[in-house]
Amino acid sequence: MRHIRHAFTLIELLVVISIIALLIAILLPALSRAVETAKDASCRSNLRQLGIAEASFAGDNKGRFPQSDQWVWNSGTGPNGEPSFPRIDPTLTTATEAGTLFPYTLDNALYLCPVAADMMPSRSESYLGAWKGSKLVRSYSMNWNIGRKIFETSEKLETLDDIGQPSHMEVVCEENTFPVLGLNTHPMQDSTMIARNVYKTTDGDSFATFHGRIGGNKTTLSFTSRNLGASDAMASGGSNVSFADGHVEFVDPWTSYTYTGSGPWNGLPVSGTLQYCIDSIPVQ
Repeated sequence: MRHIRHAFTLIELLVVISIIALLIAILLPALSRAVETAKDASCRSNLRQLGIAEASFAGDNKGRFPQSDQWVWNSGTGPNGEPSFPRIDPTLTTATEAGTLFPYTLDNALYLCPVAADMMPSRSESYLGAWKGSKLVRSYSMNWNIGRKIFETSEKLETLDDIGQPSHMEVVCEENTFPVLGLNTHPMQDSTMIARNVYKTTDGDSFATFHGRIGGNKTTLSFTSRNLGASDAMASGGSNVSFADGHVEFVDPWTSYTYTGSGPWNGLPVSGTLQYCIDSIPVQ
């Protein structure tokens, strides 16, 4: 007896398509989160390797850190007489390759966070018109205070021994390449992070705000940044930071507290991330 095979009915096909669509709707957000998690892990790995490179440099130089204005060349002129300005350009690999840290990394990929590479506007924010519209190759900066005498205090942080709390002292961090209203007015302009002491000052650089994006808007970007393609979602998160003891941690640039100790910060609302920049201010 011959068996007759029936084709799927329209309703059966619609049911199958609906089930497939439902599975896709369930799995896509999880896949998207997995991709973001992988990029975040890659960023932390970059920072960890840069921290190891810093320690290796110190081991070869009597315990001294590379100076923050030389780990990526931006001091004076380049080795071939180039002016300093192009050598701090975050769109040129020649700037990172000319830095004192590059012999310990030998990999330009370590200088760029994959989340930053993914989220930056297609036309990058410019600093004095220098790299407008160019592709970033570096999104990390070094704490301005490392490797020198701090300009705000009498502290000297040239070696690990000079740091009282290595686990609280930020060395390499992520910097925004766009102004964030209420936090900073500068895009990435050099290879150093100059985080000021007063909470939400506009006279300083901004820690990255594009990791761990959260619901709601803590702040917004400037009109210029949004006009260049950035979204306010880029300004609602935080950044990864490599510390002097070698560990990497997520920081939130929006937390603050009132400092009540001695010194010029007494009574001021201080950014929570400042504790990672100035060793004289204790961790809360």
